Amino acid sequence: MPARRRLLQQLFGETLILSLLGCAAGLGLANVGVRLLLAYEPGSIPRTDGVNLNVSVLLATLAVSVATGVLVAIPAAAKALSTDIAATLNSGGNPGAPSGGERPLARALRRIGLPVAINVGPNGLLVVAEIALAMVLLVGAGLLLNSFLRLAWLDPGYDASRVVAITLRADPDAAQPLHEAALD
Repeated sequence: MPARRRLLQQLFGETLILSLLGCAAGLGLANVGVRLLLAYEPGSIPRTDGVNLNVSVLLATLAVSVATGVLVAIPAAAKALSTDIAATLNSGGNPGAPSGGERPLARALRRIGLPVAINVGPNGLLVVAEIALAMVLLVGAGLLLNSFLRLAWLDPGYDASRVVAITLRADPDAAQPLHEAALD
């Protein structure tokens, strides 16, 4: 039992360290982003004096990071507890490989008449789903970038080289007599 305890400690320790490193990297990028925003703000963004990373956001980010690390470690820990470690190490085999040859999903697909090209288990299906989602995100990002570039080079339909923009602020007290005169 001490070997399993050490294995679980190492597993949870690794996932927590990785999640905290990700948290630190994200907070570092957020800090750089806030500093860049404040350094290059055009002046048209209101209330930039209150933009900062406050303690409640930092604590919430830390809590989400720790919770993510624990939630990621739980399935791996369950698999580690259900596997006979000594037998796996002695055989030199893959603990995820089925001993009966064909996986249950492949058997079920063959039973209903669907061809099965490869013998993929639940972990393989997860990898396929992750790759599919990554491809969808990559294609979406490419399309968004293409649309943005086409929009940036779009002719607005007017010559903006000699256009002047001004901002007028009307005094509400000065506009009141004009409003009353228009109603009379």
